[in-house]
Amino acid sequence: MSKDTPSSHLLPFFTPQPHSGLSCPTDSYANVTVDLERYLETQRPSTFFVKVCGKSMVNAGIMDQAILVASRDRPPKHDDIVIAAIDGELSRKILDTRAQVLRTANTYHRPVSVNGHDQVTVLGVVTHAINPF
Repeated sequence: MSKDTPSSHLLPFFTPQPHSGLSCPTDSYANVTVDLERYLETQRPSTFFVKVCGKSMVNAGIMDQAILVASRDRPPKHDDIVIAAIDGELSRKILDTRAQVLRTANTYHRPVSVNGHDQVTVLGVVTHAINPF
């Protein structure tokens, strides 16, 4: 099967079902599939993935080594978590349109002024974070 076909992204998905009499433990789950592309709302080519390195967004639920799903199609709004290029370096930050800064979700990191850099470009809005345990 080609890796580009939609069915290649279908994975088993188990959902709890109510018990009715004596049954095998595995019978209490309905075996269905989930399409990760649909669930993560990926739209090629506007969706991209970024692996996180660091702890600047831990208070937003984004852990070190997480994989972020971002969309170029979504217009960035105030308080969105975005992937931005700041003077050529990729970063993930919270967009604060009122104060014109990019904030982190960690009190040990200072906000980045949008006006204080030669070039700040929002590349995409983060839609999901896949965190490791």
